[in-house]
Amino acid sequence: MSFEPIANTRAKRAQTRKRLGQLAIEPGPLIAVLNAPTDDPQPLIRALNMSPALAARVLSIANSAATRRLHEISTVERAVLQLGTNTVRTVALAQSLRVLMRSMTLPPETLDTLWSSAILKANAAQVIAEVLRPDHAEVCYTIGLLQDLGLTMLMAVDPIFYAHEIEDRLDPSSWREQEYDRFGLSHIDVGTRLLDGYQVPEEIILAVRHHHDLPTDFEGEHLEAMLPVLTAGLMPHLNEPMTQAQSGWLAAVYERLLAPHFPSLEKMLQAIRRRANQMMTNTIPAAAAWPDLPNRVAETLTSDVMRVSVKLSQLEQQITQKRSSLLALREEALSDPLTKLLNRRGFARLAEKRLQAAAEGAYPVCCMLLDLDGFKLINDEHGHDAGDIMLRALAKLLRRSVSKRDIIARMGGDEFAILISDISSRDARKVANRLFHSCNGCRVAIKEGVGVELHMSVGVLSCNAVTQDVRLETLLSATDQLMYTRKKAGKRGVTFGEFDPAQHHPRDSSQRRAG
Repeated sequence: MSFEPIANTRAKRAQTRKRLGQLAIEPGPLIAVLNAPTDDPQPLIRALNMSPALAARVLSIANSAATRRLHEISTVERAVLQLGTNTVRTVALAQSLRVLMRSMTLPPETLDTLWSSAILKANAAQVIAEVLRPDHAEVCYTIGLLQDLGLTMLMAVDPIFYAHEIEDRLDPSSWREQEYDRFGLSHIDVGTRLLDGYQVPEEIILAVRHHHDLPTDFEGEHLEAMLPVLTAGLMPHLNEPMTQAQSGWLAAVYERLLAPHFPSLEKMLQAIRRRANQMMTNTIPAAAAWPDLPNRVAETLTSDVMRVSVKLSQLEQQITQKRSSLLALREEALSDPLTKLLNRRGFARLAEKRLQAAAEGAYPVCCMLLDLDGFKLINDEHGHDAGDIMLRALAKLLRRSVSKRDIIARMGGDEFAILISDISSRDARKVANRLFHSCNGCRVAIKEGVGVELHMSVGVLSCNAVTQDVRLETLLSATDQLMYTRKKAGKRGVTFGEFDPAQHHPRDSSQRRAG
C-alpha cells in the first residue's frame, strides 16, 4: 500500500485514518479472550472454540504437558482443566494476537519480528509485576502484549517508511515524533483508538497510551504500578538497540526498586529471556525464525553504561532532599490544598502549553467548566466541613472520569475546569455525558448517617480550529457562558457549544437536562 506524504498535519491524520479503515482486521478471537474473566473458565472455552487455530494450539500444548497420560486430551474443556485458566489465557492471547497480525499485508519475517517483540514486552512486564505487584501480573502481561498493536497497522499502511527511513535514524526513542511527521499520529494513537473501539478495559488503554512516558523520579505507588509496563516499553519495537538514555533509565530502576528481587540486572534480563523463549517455543514451530531480541537488549547494557548509570543514580539520591523542598514549594503554588488538583494558576500554566501544542499540531481541544448546584445551601445547612467533603468527593470522581493526561483544576469555590487535547466535538460530547452521568446524583456521606446528593451544571466548549490567536482566557470565558446558560435553563445538565475563533464566542449547539 503506497503512502504519499502531505504537508498539513490534520490532512495527514485524515489520510492515515482512511487508509487504516481500509485494512481488513478481524479481532474476534483476541477480544473474546481479552474479555474472558479469569475466575470462570467457560467464557474462555467459548472464545477458544471460536478459532480452530487457537483450539488446536491449546490442545497441542496440553498434550505435550501430559505425556504420562494414557489418553490424548481431545477437547478444549479438558485442556483448560489440565493447564489451568491463567496459563491457557496467556497462550491464547499471544496466539490470537499472531492471528490478527497475519491478517496484515506484511512480509512473514516482519510479522515474526513484530510478534516476537510483543512476546518479549509482555513477558518483561509480567516478570517485573510478579515481584512488585503480583496481583497485576496478568494485566501487565496483557498491556505489554498490546503496547505496539498500532505499529503493525501503521507498518501495513506504509511499510517502506519503517523498512528504510525510520531504521536509519539514530535515536529510536523519537519514533513517535517521526510518525507524527509522516502520518499526523503515532502508533500509540492508533493502538489506543483501536483498543477503545474493542471496548478493552480503560486501565489497559491508559497504560498503553502512556507506556513510553518515563518518569523523572522513582517514588510513589503509581510508579510501582506502572513500572512493569514502562520497562516493557523500553524493549525494541523491531530490531533496534536501546539508546544509552534508555539503558541508563533501566539501570537506575533496577538499582532503586528491583535490586532486592534480582541478584543483578543481567539476571533479571535472563529471567525475561527464559520466559519469552518458553512462550515462543510453546506457540510457534521451533524452526520459525526469531531474531534474538533479548540478547540485543543485554548487549546494549555494557559495563561502562552500567557504571555511569549507577553513579548517576547515586547522585540523584544525594540531591533528592534539596529538590524535594523546591518541588513542595512549586506544588503549593500550583495546586489546590483541599482537592489536590491544580489551582487556577497551575491550570493556566499547563493549559497554555497544551493550547500552543494544539495550534502547532492543528488538532482540536475541548474545555469544560463544572459548577456544583446548591453548594451554598449545603454550606449553610451542614457547615463548611460538609462543603469541603463534597468538593473532595467531586475531585475524586472527576479524576476517575477522564484520562490522566487531561488537565483538571479547581478554579475556586465550587467551580472546576477540564481541558482535553486532540479530541473531536463528537468525542467531547461522549466524554462530557459520561462524566456527567458518573458524577451527577452521587450520594456523598458528609457525616455519620447524613448524605447529600451531588448535582452540577456543566458547560462544554469544543474548539476545532485552535490557532496561535486563541487564548485560554477567551476559551474559559466562552465556556463560562455555556455553564451559566445551563444554570439559567434549570441546572443539573450539560450545555454544549462550538467555539468560533472569528467571533470569539461559542455557538450554542445543544442543551441537555438530567433530573
